[in-house]
Amino acid sequence: MSSESSTPIQIAHDTYWVGVGDHPLGLQCNPYLILDGNDGVLIDPGSVLDFEHVLAQVLQLIPVERISTIALSHQDPDLCSSVTLFEEAGFTGRIATHWRASVLQRYYGMKSPFYLVNEHNYSLTLESGKQIAFIPTPYLHFPGAIATFDPESKVLFPGDLFGAFSTQWTFRADKTSYIEGMKAFHEHYMPSNDNIRPVMEVFLGMDIKVIAPQHGSVIDEDIRDYIIALRDLECGTMLNPIKRELASSGGYTGVVEQVIRRLVGMYGSSEVLEVLEKMDFSIDHDNLTISSFSYTGLQLWDAMFSTIRDANKQTWLSAVEPLVQKLANEYGIRLPQYYQDAKSTAQIAIEALTHEVESLRAVNEKLDATLRDSEEKLTRCPLTGLRNERYFTVFLQAAVEQAELEQAGLALIFVGVDGIADVSYALGKDAGDELIRNVGYLLQRELMAGEELFRLDGPNFVQVVLHSQESNAVQDRAEHLRRTVAGSTISLSSMTISIGTVTLQELRKFQGSPGAPSKQLSQIGLQRLRIAANRGGDTICVDSDISNPSTSAGTVVIADTDPVNVDVLRTALQALHYEVVTCADGLEALRYIEHGSVSVVIAEAVLPKLDGFALREALASSAGLSELPFILMGFEKDADSVARAQGIGIDHFFKKPYLLSEVIGTVRLQHRPLAG
Repeated sequence: MSSESSTPIQIAHDTYWVGVGDHPLGLQCNPYLILDGNDGVLIDPGSVLDFEHVLAQVLQLIPVERISTIALSHQDPDLCSSVTLFEEAGFTGRIATHWRASVLQRYYGMKSPFYLVNEHNYSLTLESGKQIAFIPTPYLHFPGAIATFDPESKVLFPGDLFGAFSTQWTFRADKTSYIEGMKAFHEHYMPSNDNIRPVMEVFLGMDIKVIAPQHGSVIDEDIRDYIIALRDLECGTMLNPIKRELASSGGYTGVVEQVIRRLVGMYGSSEVLEVLEKMDFSIDHDNLTISSFSYTGLQLWDAMFSTIRDANKQTWLSAVEPLVQKLANEYGIRLPQYYQDAKSTAQIAIEALTHEVESLRAVNEKLDATLRDSEEKLTRCPLTGLRNERYFTVFLQAAVEQAELEQAGLALIFVGVDGIADVSYALGKDAGDELIRNVGYLLQRELMAGEELFRLDGPNFVQVVLHSQESNAVQDRAEHLRRTVAGSTISLSSMTISIGTVTLQELRKFQGSPGAPSKQLSQIGLQRLRIAANRGGDTICVDSDISNPSTSAGTVVIADTDPVNVDVLRTALQALHYEVVTCADGLEALRYIEHGSVSVVIAEAVLPKLDGFALREALASSAGLSELPFILMGFEKDADSVARAQGIGIDHFFKKPYLLSEVIGTVRLQHRPLAG
């Protein structure tokens, strides 16, 4: 057969091979297509390397859009990595596979829905009513492997089973040589006879006319002989062979002849016999039997493998190694010297690697501990010890999904510490931190069963109330928290909080709100928190227009490493309905600005990674961002820095400490808020 067949080959009624003939990489991969009227089932479509040719074959039989199912026997790339390309070409059907395989198949980026055969009684009904059956073939060679069977055409598609190694591929199997290549393939890839035998017993009880393996050749004659050959094959790392008497099996000569037959089956008689002619023996080319030799039996056993090694046929030696190991175990003889030498060399390397692995394990344990510690730090607020906003976002999404699934209630109570900017400016950052810490302590102390508390950015908290059904109960809970903080004496200065509440039930009643429910809840809750704060603080907002929760005047990016300055600016800007995004370095700010809709940038002159001047220069070099309003601030402001700022188009440069009203007025002048 040519290296590439240009047309599909029919193997049964409405059943076709649509693969690449005599694969250039040496491993034959066979996709198949079952036609059923206007429907099609594509089985093990192949790798990305074969996609274009397989697609061309398929299109000669059916449009891709009419293929309703792709059946995958397991998850290896040689049979299923092309699925995403078929999706791009128009496939919109389902993927039939076992759940264990689907877990890994998803990582190829497949978007099609999965039809898990183990959840559908290992059966699939096509639109016409035609039935396709699936047979579990566990651990051959994957725990979730399956075979596909068409009861009408009586074609079995067994995945990796019945595959074979062969350098001279033919479309249809030649039993004389194919069975040896088939045995070699299974000795390498299948775990044990304990796994193969029960599956083969199932196949022996089925009415099979054609075996169409994913590797190797199509088998359409003497079906039972191939099944029995695998049923009785001892193979794999779990090998426990039957002990045999060497003398009654022809001695070393008989053992060597078994290896020769395997090599001829895999690589062809002409090449194998040409290599073995260098040995001092006579061999019958037809029967592959040794008639005379000048070696002792053990010398013959060693000499054959040395001869193959000297002919630079290491691939042969690797291919027959499982057979040689099995023969040595069966007949109680030692391995040929070649394999002993190879094992000795490998053992030295293994010992060195073992030591290295132990060292790496110790390093990995330390790294794991460091990663766990880092993860804990990344998800906890160092000031209050509560989980932070990053963790809250993930938690809320999961909580909302579960509540929707159970049609349960859920509420959010957003809490903002009043007057934090004034305290921080009047008494210093430490006093502001202490105020936030005290409020966090009180809120945490008041937690009840089914409630979780998180610290958000700035002087804000959020309490998630799970399974909350009544809005009045949520309002009562919020009022209790407000009174608890206002009446506390743990702080020398007075403490009050503003609160905004929202419930999932509200969102369910309003059908016109787009987007993810968890994000909508946060937007509405924060909007109500801002409303409560703008009323003067120490109050609760439980109601607002949820059809437009953002009502933003614009977005301001603040790039500054000073948390007090950030909190002051954020509080003032949010009171004016600006959305505020904070960044700890200039590079983070640049990335956000390049991909977000930003109204004004406020940047500290001294920033990590990209300072305020460099950030402005980067924006000025972008046509779409060169006119973006930019406010610079810093503790050092002299003639040189002013000249540098003016040179790159910065018109507003404030020296810290600044008048907050001037900065806010400049923001509003640079970007006039939306009316409303």
